[in-house]
Amino acid sequence: MSLEVKEYIHQSLNSVISNNPTLYPILIDLFPIIGLCPENVNPLKEYCDFPRIKVFPEGWMINSPYYDTALKNLHIRDGHDFLKWIVNRKDVFLILNVRDVKEMNDILLLLKSYYFRHIIPNRTLKINPVYDFRNEEGYGLIFFQIIS
Repeated sequence: MSLEVKEYIHQSLNSVISNNPTLYPILIDLFPIIGLCPENVNPLKEYCDFPRIKVFPEGWMINSPYYDTALKNLHIRDGHDFLKWIVNRKDVFLILNVRDVKEMNDILLLLKSYYFRHIIPNRTLKINPVYDFRNEEGYGLIFFQIIS
């Protein structure tokens, strides 16, 4: 990851924390390949600059020891309960590194579809952008929350 990208992510996280000083945010990287980079996505990792933040990858290996430990630390039984648990939480943010608006919309539509089929059928669901850190060209991080 380039120094410029690290600084950009650093500034984005600082902004989220400064706007929510009492939160201990949980971030879920919706597309790790173009998001925060795999080395930064680990809910068991402590970050020197952001010790309050936990970063989960979307679709992380269910039933792995790391996943089970991270869920146990949150007092959650399994991945299904985790996906229910993140709905309507002010301390959970889904992150997308937007490079293409169509790709972003496709990812959000897929996530919404999964929620309707498996997590909260027969309920309304919104994936609201909370923080938008895109640059003039439209590239950058957007932080979302799931509201039902």
